Amino acid sequence: MTYALDGKIVFHASRNRKEFEVYRFSEFTIESSWRKLTDTAEIVLPRKTADYNRFALQDIFKGGDPVSILAGYDGESYEEFSGYIAQIEPGIPLTIRLEDEMYHIKRYVVSISKKNCGLKELLIACADGREVDCNDTNLGTVRYDSVYASVVLEDLKKQGIYCFFRNKVLTAMKVCDSNAELVSVMIERTADESLKQKNVEKVHVKVISHRKFGKNLKYECGEKGGVSISLEQNGLNQYEIEVIAKDAYKKAKTPGLDGEVTLFGVPRVKHGMRMALNSVMYPELKGTYYINAVKKTMNKSDGFKQIATLGDKAS
Repeated sequence: MTYALDGKIVFHASRNRKEFEVYRFSEFTIESSWRKLTDTAEIVLPRKTADYNRFALQDIFKGGDPVSILAGYDGESYEEFSGYIAQIEPGIPLTIRLEDEMYHIKRYVVSISKKNCGLKELLIACADGREVDCNDTNLGTVRYDSVYASVVLEDLKKQGIYCFFRNKVLTAMKVCDSNAELVSVMIERTADESLKQKNVEKVHVKVISHRKFGKNLKYECGEKGGVSISLEQNGLNQYEIEVIAKDAYKKAKTPGLDGEVTLFGVPRVKHGMRMALNSVMYPELKGTYYINAVKKTMNKSDGFKQIATLGDKAS
């Protein structure tokens, strides 16, 4: 049985321009990961097409315009990306780069100064009215004066708190959810794979809590001579930094896989999901693993592909 590719790019109504759809695109690439602040996409369009006026590109495509990418088979397509035009390269062919909701967060200025600030409170200040989803935790003293919200989120990343958008909700600290959606994959039925068991090396974790008064607090655990993980927090007590250090050590020592699984367009996968792997030829790879990142592509030569990067084993 063969399936017909189905894909389209929707340029939503913006400014004084009406919405229009493009079916004759050359290719698209979508990249998403909880390790990165921003999900991105790149669309390659031919210059000769009846879908839009190729002689008035500067009026049709502008930074900040909303765009959706849909893909699937046999007339049944799903939204694979929703974002905004971040960059336009008006050559031949035409290349348009997109960013998700972080496009606006990178341009939103934040000022906040507070003792014993909670993570949720800080994210609400950065979200510019968007919904926030996180496990709240005390961050200690927080001070930012007229900085872009993305700078705040990058600082959180240095503290081991990863932020990203999931369904247009600013999300943090919900990377490995044991209740995350599960998808089953038979390795022999995939397009390709490059998987191997992750080497659980020596891991040494050091957490430092910066204090306004008195000496900074420090806690270390693990084995020296291997992978080194260093985290910094503000205003936490000794017990709190011990909990953070032990949790980071446990996660680093969790068994998992290194490598990628290349799927066709179905089943649909996203980072944060769980993938249950089965195999007749490679029984050692059987297990359920978290998906750390996904790269999706569609073009005439390769069709619709999804490259999923796997990580820790799910409990």
